[in-house]
Amino acid sequence: MSGWPAIQKPSISMPTKVKDNSLASQQVNGMKITRAKYTRQLREWSLKWNAMPDTDLVQLLSWYATCAGGAASFSWSDEFNNSFTVRFAGDVDHESVSSTHSQVSVKLEEV
Repeated sequence: MSGWPAIQKPSISMPTKVKDNSLASQQVNGMKITRAKYTRQLREWSLKWNAMPDTDLVQLLSWYATCAGGAASFSWSDEFNNSFTVRFAGDVDHESVSSTHSQVSVKLEEV
């Protein structure tokens, strides 16, 4: 699968969540035993546009359909130009803010 569509960058910061990869087991004596569930700590990004042009929204929704939502992975670069393999993590939320622009939010998760 190719990369992210050529649309404008998000209008506000991209909060990044580094997911906790630990497993914990509570023991009967009150102790907690922990270990790593897997060897990588995966990331999740929340992208938001306050006023995305509707032409970009059409491209984003088309890309979302091409990827069958979160079924397919693709290349994406963060605001520091670091490249990641990601997939959609949930819905694309959008709401019109004018006749030509929409407020849009989407989450991406590292594969």
